Amino acid sequence: VRRQRQGDCWLRFHVFGLRYFRGHDLHAVTDQRARDLLEWAFTSYLYHLVTEHDVVLVPRAIGTKAKRAMLLAQQEAGLEGIVLKNTLDCTRKQAWPKVKRSDTFDCVVMGVKAAKEVTVKVGGEASPSRLHLNGWIGSLVLGQHDASGRLVHVCDCSGMPDSTRAEVSVDPASFTGRVCEVEGQERTPDGQILSPRFKGWRMDKDPFQCEF
Repeated sequence: VRRQRQGDCWLRFHVFGLRYFRGHDLHAVTDQRARDLLEWAFTSYLYHLVTEHDVVLVPRAIGTKAKRAMLLAQQEAGLEGIVLKNTLDCTRKQAWPKVKRSDTFDCVVMGVKAAKEVTVKVGGEASPSRLHLNGWIGSLVLGQHDASGRLVHVCDCSGMPDSTRAEVSVDPASFTGRVCEVEGQERTPDGQILSPRFKGWRMDKDPFQCEF
């Protein structure tokens, strides 16, 4: 708040919920109850920070009927998506699904990348890669044609069914030039497709029809 007053700080804190309040652990209460306490605490203690300095914000809660309109508005603004909450849930493990923007793209297989031999878990424990042990590829290298007709790399797709991965791994070179459909979150300004996932082969599609 002090730095905001001085004009050299542009941080804003978005508060979505409470986990502890006045010494009480709120992990066992529903999200709706935690939200009610948050709004009460915000109005009672923090509201002056918003009105004077716009530092602490409590995002508006959207009901079920308005969630699709909210998602579309976020996408039009260029944002990634929204998080949905089950307000009656207490666990918060499966109750906060992310809904991200997505689209499908037809791409040309330019090659493959080998699977990593070793995978490292969050705790630092290393173990042999399942893909490497099976002799499978790691990902498909995919491209699309630009305005000049040049085939340009747009993504590496590692998300695919084991059946597809095993099929390609038998003879990867024979799949070069084949067209596949992938689903991705969005395309970056330089043409890259974010978080691609394999959807299927497009035997009806000519590689030169894959453009961006």
